[in-house]
Amino acid sequence: MRKTPESRESDFSWSADEIAEAQRNDPDLHPVITQIKEGRSPPTAKELQSHSPLTRAIYAQYPLLELEDNVLKLRPKDEQKHYKPRVILPACLVQPALK
Repeated sequence: MRKTPESRESDFSWSADEIAEAQRNDPDLHPVITQIKEGRSPPTAKELQSHSPLTRAIYAQYPLLELEDNVLKLRPKDEQKHYKPRVILPACLVQPALK
């Protein structure tokens, strides 16, 4: 993680590589990223039982998930509104992003 030179103490920015690494190290995001990278179908309901509630919630959005620059993102449901995909923050970056 790095601070931009002109930022205040609580403002952080992360490179795509830093976010991707943090996502890969997150136990809730890692299985989803692996599944997408390998081009596999989403897990069955039975397979999902072994995952955390957060991982199951992310899998519920599977048709809208994408990897862009190895960063897991959620595409908007309504492509007509021209919203940008949102980065799914790993747990370790949530609090710093909220400051």
